[in-house]
Amino acid sequence: MYEPFPAHHPYGTYASLKLTTQTAQQLADWCDQQGIPHDPAEEFHCTLCYSRTPLPQAVAIQKSVSIKAKISEWKNLGDHACTVLINCPDAHKIFKLLEKHGASHDWPEYTPHVTVNSTQHLNPLPTVTPDFELEFDHIEVKPLEV
Repeated sequence: MYEPFPAHHPYGTYASLKLTTQTAQQLADWCDQQGIPHDPAEEFHCTLCYSRTPLPQAVAIQKSVSIKAKISEWKNLGDHACTVLINCPDAHKIFKLLEKHGASHDWPEYTPHVTVNSTQHLNPLPTVTPDFELEFDHIEVKPLEV
């Protein structure tokens, strides 16, 4: 029997906000104009949770949404990701909901951001940020991969 979602997430659960196709392309084009190396536009996302604790019931929030965010600054995160930090109260609310239902979190605090380049820090960081809002149109939930 075919199951549209896995019955469990053996290694944990990942959830993210996905940019609209138009907004993702707009951000990629802006980065190109600035000479900023970036991932493919379709990979831009805002992580809501990267939980090593399985949370398969999170598929209940996988749906279409209409969420907007403003970019506040550039920041290198982790070992090799370059991101734009975003002001997105809805991302905070969804993160808190997932945390309330058992999602784990490896960082001291949740920092909403869009990963622009997942393979390298930018040094120096860009000093300008895009002057347009980011629009997200759906939440994606899937099992963590090993």
